[in-house]
Amino acid sequence: MRKIFIMLAATGLGLSSFSHAADLTVQPLRNSESSQIEGYSMLVRKDESLLTRIESSLAPTDREVWWLVFNNPSACATRPCKLTDIYRTDTGADLIRARDEAAGKDGSGNICLSMGSGGSSMMPDLGLGAAGLANVHAAEVQVIVTSSSPGLRSLISRRNGGFAGNCGGGQCSALLVAVHVPRSPQIIAANLGR
Repeated sequence: MRKIFIMLAATGLGLSSFSHAADLTVQPLRNSESSQIEGYSMLVRKDESLLTRIESSLAPTDREVWWLVFNNPSACATRPCKLTDIYRTDTGADLIRARDEAAGKDGSGNICLSMGSGGSSMMPDLGLGAAGLANVHAAEVQVIVTSSSPGLRSLISRRNGGFAGNCGGGQCSALLVAVHVPRSPQIIAANLGR
């Protein structure tokens, strides 16, 4: 499924024309409770924005997509970063609802996040500042797909050890997470043709 998804996604995004200038990764969307793979997230890092395409068990009409951005992942307590790291101000974290982000969702199903975007951040609801996306290539980006924001809010309010576990009452059963860690500077430079 992964090879097919990569080929279809690259074609659907028109990557044949700019693949030399993009950093592309594909990661599984894992269920937060069972760790089972329930889809994939393809992430393209351009100089000024991120672009994702999602293939998941949740229909596009039944899901919400969130960007969890850690602008300084080296400050996280673990690698990859965990949900509790959003409370560490030095991580530069932001949780941004994709549907409401200014770049929005284009007709092909691609979801975009531009640098500096943070207008749809959930961070102020948590008593924290919105950081937006500061550095496309250095940020750890976690794509979250959920059937409801109350389940996501409930999980965040627990401040537990991460996405997995403690999602009582099945609230998080449809919470899917794909983690896209930044790649080494050498790989990024090669992909950008520098």
